[in-house]
Amino acid sequence: MNLLIPQALHRASIRTKLTVILLAISLTVVTIGFLIEVGWDVRDYRNVAEEKSREVVNVFAHDFTQILLLDSAHMAVETSARLREFDEVTHGYLFDAQGDVVYGYTREGRDVIDVPQRRSAAAQFSGEYLDVWAPVEYEGNRFGTVYLRFSLEKDKRELLEHLGVVGLILPAVFIIGLIMSFRSQGLFTKPILHLHEVVKKVGSTQDYSLRVYGQEHSEIGMLYRGFNQMLEKIEESNRKLQNTKLELRESNRQLSYLATHDALTGLINRAEFERRLKRALEEVQAGRRNHVLLYLDLDQFKVVNDTCGHMAGDELLRQITHLIRRHLAPDDALGRLGGDEFGVLLHDHGQREGFAKAKVLAGLVQDFRFVWEDKAFPLAVSVGVVALTPHYPDLTAVLSAADKACYVAKDSGRNRVQMYTEDDEKIKQHQGQMQWITRLRGALDEHRLALFWQPIVPTRRGVNEHRHYEVLLRMVDENGLLVTPEAFVPAAERFGLMPCLDRWVVDTVLRGFRDAPRLLDGIDIVSINLSGSSLGDEQFTRHLAQVFDDFGVPAKKICFEITETAAITNFSKTSAFMREMKRRGCLFALDDFGSGASSYAYLKRLPVDMIKIDGAFIKDILDDPIDAAMVRSINDIGHAMGLETIAEFVTSDAIFNKLVEIGVDYSQGFALAEPQPLPRGAFNPPPFVQNAKPRDNVTPTDSKG
Repeated sequence: MNLLIPQALHRASIRTKLTVILLAISLTVVTIGFLIEVGWDVRDYRNVAEEKSREVVNVFAHDFTQILLLDSAHMAVETSARLREFDEVTHGYLFDAQGDVVYGYTREGRDVIDVPQRRSAAAQFSGEYLDVWAPVEYEGNRFGTVYLRFSLEKDKRELLEHLGVVGLILPAVFIIGLIMSFRSQGLFTKPILHLHEVVKKVGSTQDYSLRVYGQEHSEIGMLYRGFNQMLEKIEESNRKLQNTKLELRESNRQLSYLATHDALTGLINRAEFERRLKRALEEVQAGRRNHVLLYLDLDQFKVVNDTCGHMAGDELLRQITHLIRRHLAPDDALGRLGGDEFGVLLHDHGQREGFAKAKVLAGLVQDFRFVWEDKAFPLAVSVGVVALTPHYPDLTAVLSAADKACYVAKDSGRNRVQMYTEDDEKIKQHQGQMQWITRLRGALDEHRLALFWQPIVPTRRGVNEHRHYEVLLRMVDENGLLVTPEAFVPAAERFGLMPCLDRWVVDTVLRGFRDAPRLLDGIDIVSINLSGSSLGDEQFTRHLAQVFDDFGVPAKKICFEITETAAITNFSKTSAFMREMKRRGCLFALDDFGSGASSYAYLKRLPVDMIKIDGAFIKDILDDPIDAAMVRSINDIGHAMGLETIAEFVTSDAIFNKLVEIGVDYSQGFALAEPQPLPRGAFNPPPFVQNAKPRDNVTPTDSKG
């Protein structure tokens, strides 16, 4: 039944609902009013009873005091007689200060009750009785306690009679109010029904311009105004919704475009280009069509960016995009793959056609001049060409081949076009260097690098016979064989790994000598080779200064060897680096001296202490008079400038004797001493480094001769 009532009420009319609501409210009000009245009457009934009991106690206070002080039997009889005048007092007891009963009273017709236990409350209702406890005092002293029990039967009858009258009045009020509410329902239901009709019409016609009027100054009028305002907002929102739908369609179109296109150039982006390239590769693998991929890398983009700023760089990319796109067929795909890298997918082209198109594009870029403000910049582009064939397993392989070809084109002098073929020597060399980088990173991570050293000995009498060693780097390969720098240093230089290697060598040497001070005391100079990329690295310079401070190795015992080529390539940064380290006390040797065309011109401007004559002159000094003359010239110039000279690649006693004859100060090579691992102890390498063996192809030229 409880579940059916809400459903029936839900389906009822507004009038019926109002009737039920008013009935429920009226009943609730009457019930609450009756309960409140009962509560008030009960409270008054109890308050009156307590007040009467206090008055009776006060009336007999003097009598109770005399009974306790005088122990008067006569006074006790008189007190009992006076208590009988108060019909509501049914029992009483008087206790002395020790709690003993000295007087008791029971009204006739009442049963004797047990002596009550003392309670904390002064007055306490117990059924139809009120028990009252009060102290008996005289002049501020307490002599005992009095207990009186009052009957509440009379008061209770009066309370019930009063509540009966109230119970008759409230239903009458309820019936009168209900009749009046029935007659006034129409004042409320008619406006509501009118509003309901308008709501139905709006719902059926979707016409949000309809309005409801009337009842301007009543609450219903407020409802009408609120409803009209709601319709106005819905009407406005509906208009905005239609506009939003149009905007969303346009936004979705733009988002779809941006998801596949580069915002700067308007070309398809890398993701979209790769999707199309993948589809083209699938067509080639299926034998249906032939396609060619061009991978373009602008050679002068960084110069424009660094010189004129990013706005100029962006404009350059836009102009190059326009230039290339004008010379492509409509179905060819041109995409921007990176910052200054572009991809061209030539549909239905063979290898020769693709290579010819790449040459045309390279020529267009070379002839183009980019002008920004008052500056004009020549441009060039390196292009890698890959003819798609079924042997490429996936997209990654195609892009890797294109990247390799483009790198070889750039490495060959820029503004070049390189066709990818697996048997091309330049491609093989690039792949080999990439493999060396992977192996070298593995050696760094697995601590498979080792340090050797080789003595540099005096060649002639009269020179400082200091104990001088050059530190040489070795790598232990996966098979436990030693690999000399000639195998991996070119790859490390090309791919920017040399600063990492140089840092490892410097840290290892200085840390080792810090931990072996006695070994360091027996050495005058230790030479460490540095690459050109480290010389131009400010972070490397700061790191070097820090490790000198941390390890406390005397800087005067460290000599840094720098190749002539590295010094000339970045002369200003090299000079700044050398001056900084010279202030600390380090020495410098110019390695491979004589290999450059301007060797002597730069020698005067570099703060070096020694020059190491290029080994290419030393190894043929006995058979080539020109090499002998070059060695003699370098030695004489070095001495004239107050520099010590060192000859590398001394592979025989005859070469050594020739150097003695010329007057070179020091010599280094296999004929004098082979490189040896640095002493164990401070330089404890891992076991696989200690047990490493030389590879079969190691020759004296691998280690300074």
